[in-house]
Amino acid sequence: MPTLLVISNKLPLANALAEVLDPTQFPIVRLPSIAHAETLLSRGGIDATILDIDQPNAQSLLLIKELQSLAPASPIVVYTNSLPPLWENDAYLLGVERILHKPVSGPIINTLLNRIFTPKHLPISSTPPPQISTPISTSIPYHPEVQGLEALRRFSTLLTHGLDSSALLQQFLLLLREILSRGARRARSRPP
Repeated sequence: MPTLLVISNKLPLANALAEVLDPTQFPIVRLPSIAHAETLLSRGGIDATILDIDQPNAQSLLLIKELQSLAPASPIVVYTNSLPPLWENDAYLLGVERILHKPVSGPIINTLLNRIFTPKHLPISSTPPPQISTPISTSIPYHPEVQGLEALRRFSTLLTHGLDSSALLQQFLLLLREILSRGARRARSRPP
């Protein structure tokens, strides 16, 4: 359960966040300044910080920089009333995860926090998946009454290569070539 630090010297933002966030999923600690939060941040007691910035300016960039130095692994979300483009660029370069506009939108902040705290990638194994090689027989004689079932059986053998894309592609191309060559042979053998 990630703990959120809300740094705001005004109550409306913290109250709005408390209304839209589930306290069992995202407990909130509200403090008026970074100076009050130094101990929590330096000990790693905070998983993400929400920073309330009314007037984006050089001083607020210094706050972001200080916050980033205290807890470099902790994502920073900024709420602001206005957003000068150059300030926004500098804030993102300093490590801000996202900049949101006031007022607080419950669906947006919940979606953002769920994205931040959900693993982005499943662990990737360093060993390649085992190759299951089921060769497709190309010597099966053509019988019109079982053509549909035979084609379905052949395509189902492709499913064994689901984790190995190169083997899947190779077997698919072999099967496609066989089907096309059969169609061409049948077309040549028919009388005009």
